[in-house]
Amino acid sequence: MLLPILIGSFLVSLIAFSGVLFLVFKPQLVQKLAFYLISFSAGTLLAVVFFDLLPEGIELAEEMSIEPHSVMLFGLVGFLIFFLMERLLIWYHCHDQDVCQVHRSQSTPLILIGDAVHNAIDGVIIALAFIADYKLGILTTISVALHEIPQEIGDFSVLIHNGMSRGRAIFFNVMVAFTTVISAVSFYYLGDLVNIESFLPAALALVAGGFIYIASVDLIPEIHHDTRPRTMLITTILFVFGILAIYSAGQLLPH
Repeated sequence: MLLPILIGSFLVSLIAFSGVLFLVFKPQLVQKLAFYLISFSAGTLLAVVFFDLLPEGIELAEEMSIEPHSVMLFGLVGFLIFFLMERLLIWYHCHDQDVCQVHRSQSTPLILIGDAVHNAIDGVIIALAFIADYKLGILTTISVALHEIPQEIGDFSVLIHNGMSRGRAIFFNVMVAFTTVISAVSFYYLGDLVNIESFLPAALALVAGGFIYIASVDLIPEIHHDTRPRTMLITTILFVFGILAIYSAGQLLPH
């Protein structure tokens, strides 16, 4: 699984280049596209949770004679962990410089540190998913990548707003993004040392709880900001389509 983990985490790291869109297109257009992508991303995250992560965790728990109820408990723990990370580690998804008040009050180094922590967590999630199941790894990588795009665009706009040049903003975003690869590979080798397979049911549930937190607390509230009927219709369609896309991909991909 090392090669798929490397490829998946590397592709997610390349998402940092989405900030370059600000140099090619009008910032207003880029932010609008990112806003619509948030809806699709929220749907994919929840679909991966309920179609893949939790069922896989429960199935593995039953094979290990572990109570499936404990998997759901770890899902709640995962939700709480991501809540605490947002509170204590300044780990925040920023998609719009006009909406994100948290990042506006932070210094640029703190923004980059928060992004590094976030990207490192993404790397662990990708590695964990591939270790559990090849199909789950692909679907998880897709979901992580989709929610990374609007975040990277938002972070880039905030760095520019804070006075950083476009070249430096791209450079630091890319450097921070590669913590995803580093953490994914590190977790892969760590898993060999600690026999990570025995912890997979709990670990998958923790990831599921984190995905639920990101989708329900971070992404979905943002799409509620625009209440114009046409926008609400488009975001609802994209949200449902995100769910259907993951479901369809899951039916097509082999285990």
